[in-house]
This record gives sequence, structure tokens and C-alpha cells, in this order.
Amino acid sequence: MSIPTIADGGVSRWLTDIYEKEGSATPQRLVFSRYDVAELDALFTPGIFVDACFSLDTYDYQQSAGIRLVAKKLIIHSN
Repeated sequence: MSIPTIADGGVSRWLTDIYEKEGSATPQRLVFSRYDVAELDALFTPGIFVDACFSLDTYDYQQSAGIRLVAKKLIIHSN
């Protein structure tokens, strides 16, 4: 799975929409001010459930071609 990033005015940020859902509440979109792997890593703790919407993206890089699974939307269930 790939979580893509984009450079925006010298600052990198996630392109994937990431939401957090507690119980039966409506998922709340998480806003990240910058690309921070430690901040993202803290959300994915052992035992949590994640709903994901993926796309298949093709790539051809330095004579290596394939299909990459790219996360477009993640919903992290905190409880």
C-alpha cells in the first residue's frame, strides 16, 4: 500500500484523505500540516481496524513496471 504525498510550496503533505472514527460517530477528517511519518505511524497501532478505499496505479520506473496499490481514503476506527 502506498500513501502518496505532494510538495506544496516547499512543504510536503499527504494526498490520502485520512479520517478517524470513534464508535458510531461520524468519521472526522484528520488534518496534517506537514508530511510527518511519526504522526501517521502513531495512528496505526496494533489491533485497530482500518477501512480503506484503494486505486490501482500503474508505474514504469527505470525499466521496472508494475501496479501499485494506492490508498485514496483511510478511516481509522479508534474504538
